[in-house]
Amino acid sequence: MNVYETAKISDILSSNTYPGRGIIAGKTSDGKKAVFAYFIMGRSENSRNRIFTEKDGAVFTEPFDASKVEDPSLIIYAAVRKTGSSIIVTNGDQTDTVYDFLKEGKSFEQALETRCFEPDSPNWTPRISALLTLENGGYSYKMSILKSADPEGSACNRFTYNYSPINGLGHFIHTYNCDGNPIPTFSKEPERVCVADDIDEYTNEIWNSLNEANKISLYVSYIDIETGTAENRMINKNKGDRAMKEFELKYGCNPNQKPSKIYMKNGGDLPIEILSGRPGYINFLDAFNSWQLVKELKEALGLPAVTSFKHVSPTSAAVGVKLSDTLKKACFVDDIEGLDDSPLACAYARARGTDRMCSFGDWVALSDICDVTTALLIKREVSDGIIAPGYEPEALEILKTKRNGNYNIVKIDPDYVPEEQETKQVFGITFEQGRNNFKINRELLSNVVTANKELPESAVRDLIISLITLKYTQSNSVCYAVDGQAIGVGAGQQSRIHCTRLAGTKADTWFLRQHEKVLNLPFRDDIKRPDRDNVIDGYINKNEEDVCADGIWQKYFKVQPSPLTDEEAKAFLATRDGVALGSDAFFPFSDNIERAHKSGVKYIAEPGGSIRDDAVIECCDKYGIAMAFTGMRLFHH
Repeated sequence: MNVYETAKISDILSSNTYPGRGIIAGKTSDGKKAVFAYFIMGRSENSRNRIFTEKDGAVFTEPFDASKVEDPSLIIYAAVRKTGSSIIVTNGDQTDTVYDFLKEGKSFEQALETRCFEPDSPNWTPRISALLTLENGGYSYKMSILKSADPEGSACNRFTYNYSPINGLGHFIHTYNCDGNPIPTFSKEPERVCVADDIDEYTNEIWNSLNEANKISLYVSYIDIETGTAENRMINKNKGDRAMKEFELKYGCNPNQKPSKIYMKNGGDLPIEILSGRPGYINFLDAFNSWQLVKELKEALGLPAVTSFKHVSPTSAAVGVKLSDTLKKACFVDDIEGLDDSPLACAYARARGTDRMCSFGDWVALSDICDVTTALLIKREVSDGIIAPGYEPEALEILKTKRNGNYNIVKIDPDYVPEEQETKQVFGITFEQGRNNFKINRELLSNVVTANKELPESAVRDLIISLITLKYTQSNSVCYAVDGQAIGVGAGQQSRIHCTRLAGTKADTWFLRQHEKVLNLPFRDDIKRPDRDNVIDGYINKNEEDVCADGIWQKYFKVQPSPLTDEEAKAFLATRDGVALGSDAFFPFSDNIERAHKSGVKYIAEPGGSIRDDAVIECCDKYGIAMAFTGMRLFHH
């Protein structure tokens, strides 16, 4: 047994459903900050009816619903108080006892000599306390536990621990060993735990590791030892908030861009909770853009919506339409029981299955509360994180197992409405503009300028998906969509025809993934999903490696497959029809229509306004394409 072994606080808490109330005291690894944390848990309705509040520099436990308070004596108290250079943290009203004794020049130990464990037979809950002292650039801390000497509560045992802080090390003391009846009293010395340098990281680690049913509130404080300046975090489960006004990021777009954080310019609370992981700068750019996309899709079409994002552009977006058996196989979801019963999972399967290579390591956004089926699909894909308005408890636990417990899980307030004006800085110069609140709906497609003016409801749905996807895609961009999902996004190209070609190639690849030859490729059992994606792309598009060639096919397949010939691919794509195409700005030349037609485009929505509109319309008429002018550009930068 190594008595100096140091554990992660998450490992201790995640394996214990009921440590009760707990105090952590320690020091960051850089030696600059003193750290303490205090959490409360509860099993009864009375003990769960609590929140933390801050008043005049102190932290109190108070009833969340005063009308439901049964016995306030042991659950309502000051948990944190300060006097002089000392900070007192306890699990009961002994906070006031210590405070009064220190004010009189007496000691922490003398104060606790006058107290004993709580009189809640048969548990005899211990009183735990900590005293942090910061003065003259120095820092030390003490911890104490007062607990019953026997099951009858006939005597009190008192233990005090004095610590000289070590960088990166903390000590954790809690009231109970584990759950039980009666609840077994904490029986060890304070446990050695790691202390994170970042307050948000540590707050998330503690809160996300506490048992979901029993946790109530958490308070974390990081104090600069030199200046005494404190940074605090408070979470109250009953209030449904994380009380987070800013979140410090590891770095910005690149590791050299420090410091970095997100915060509300108006000083308010961020509209998010971080339930797991530590999202980065680009993660949040993806998260907030992708959330807007799925929120607008849901509002416009009344169906659950999902998008897969990479580098601030969607790889696809989809709504909750059931998949055919062929599409299920192409998207690697034909083994999922109950998929058809979850529209949200169907939307995810479509969005993630569209451009699987570009979605590798993606950010996912869900319009609805994440259910178990959707979580199971996400669990087996390589992904950086997810944002959603909520998570079913079992779904959340499934997602928390990803990336060794570090998967980024963000919950956003679905009722949050940003300010009308938005700003950004470039080279120290501030840009300001009104938010793009333009609504994309059926009425936007009423100006059909071609000879064919038929837009069936399926085409309207797909054009709306295409346009809302473009609204949150880096410009220039075009988007092909069919059957309730975007199937090809051409993002961030300087030339529109390059957008149309790029997106068209992606759409063709999506179609060809459903070719019988592709569906029946004889993969070796040890080839993982991402590797299959790469091989399938090579098989279809004949990229750098001829995956069917001798000496190469053996790496991927059980038997040598026959190639997909150009003639076979062309014949298969010729059967595709009814595709919708949206563009974030006008088509300047008819070559875009020629390319779109090759991928089965039958319906188009674009702003119009080019001096060559007549040539574009004429080309549409040649192929019987219906095109609507929206009159609205959708640039996004």
